[in-house]
Amino acid sequence: MKLKTKLSLSFRLAISILALVLPPTAEGVELNVKTKAATLKVYSVADILAVAKKKSPELMLSAAQEERQQGKLRAARSNFYPNIVLDGETTLGRYRGEGFEESDAERNIRLALLVDQKIYTGGRNSATYKKAKALRKAARLRNQVVANHLFFKVKESFYRYLTTSQKIEITRAHLFELEKELEKEQARFLAGSSPKVYSLRLKQELATTKSQLRSLDLEKVFQRQLVFKLAGIPAEANIAELEDVLPRLNVENQVADLVSAAKKNRPEYGRFKELISASEHEIDAQKSKGKPDVSLFASYGLDHQYRDDGLNDHNPEWQVGISGKWVIFDSGETQGLVKAARSEKRVRELQKLEFENQLIQEVSLAYQRQVEAREQLKNSSGLAAISQSAFTQITARYQIGKARQLDILEAQKKLTEARLVELDSVHKAAIASALLEKVVAANLDNSSLEISQ
Repeated sequence: MKLKTKLSLSFRLAISILALVLPPTAEGVELNVKTKAATLKVYSVADILAVAKKKSPELMLSAAQEERQQGKLRAARSNFYPNIVLDGETTLGRYRGEGFEESDAERNIRLALLVDQKIYTGGRNSATYKKAKALRKAARLRNQVVANHLFFKVKESFYRYLTTSQKIEITRAHLFELEKELEKEQARFLAGSSPKVYSLRLKQELATTKSQLRSLDLEKVFQRQLVFKLAGIPAEANIAELEDVLPRLNVENQVADLVSAAKKNRPEYGRFKELISASEHEIDAQKSKGKPDVSLFASYGLDHQYRDDGLNDHNPEWQVGISGKWVIFDSGETQGLVKAARSEKRVRELQKLEFENQLIQEVSLAYQRQVEAREQLKNSSGLAAISQSAFTQITARYQIGKARQLDILEAQKKLTEARLVELDSVHKAAIASALLEKVVAANLDNSSLEISQ
């Protein structure tokens, strides 16, 4: 019986290694996503890449940054062309030592249409234009880098998802074999042809395999979420993904509430809101450059006039008036700056969206790790209890001469290892809870973590 069991386990191990070594294919592989509203489309790796080209936040962010540099380049190019300015001024009155004198408004209005062309700026305009052109080219090259890197990450995450799916199938098959073997061993124990310790060992292996299967289920969900995040699939799907796994673990899905709490508590979320607001004000400020400026002025000085009989000096006087200036044509500078400001706002909005997706992923991952750590703690406590029971059974068999001293030492060794694993599980569960609190930026109510006696 032992030889048959060893051969069966060896065969399953060989199949497992073969399945992991062979590269997974994308043909016929499907990726199902369930949300509260409906079931999303079934995705293959080609579909994921097609969606990523259109909706990936990284690609859209890179394109917005290139558009921002294009607007700055247009504004820099305008410095080589003339500006047409409508300029006007009127003096309302003068104040000399003898008192205030009102001016005749009709005779003191100056109105001029100016053409302003810079002919020498010390190379400043040329350097500004070359800088903007180089930054625009760098932004285009960055688009290519982001696209290549993104498509590699999508494929890598997708194939990891496929490998994890294969591992789950193999582990489930192994679990099914263990359950059948445990039923046979329990029947032999009831018939009196096998000691109870063999059943306890099978239970221990069965519990370990179940824990591995739960971990693989959570890992599969996380990898699938990562694929969706990279491709730009709506973030709400990531929250609903856990609904397929957590009920099997008898755990409530609290990710949506934790994400809402994280948005309120994390300062990064508020920072992006303020940056978007600042970008909106920047757009208004750049648009205002195309509107006329009107100002009230006051000046003090000497009024010098040249006449035929020579220079005629007047006494120092105050002048009060209204001046206006309207840049009718600025060779596209205002349009370029407005375009750059709008692109800046788009960049901030995409950064906010990317942070929201990243926040959902971080909360989901931290929550999954906490659930996994608590499941491992629960399983390790059960294994410690099974090891304690096995040690008691071996000790009883040794006292009646049906076990050896080496059997007692082996059982004691396994009991010690089980207790160490339990202690390590307590540590991991505490770290997972602390990580979740860090991501949410709040103190959460966590049950006490204790070691079984």
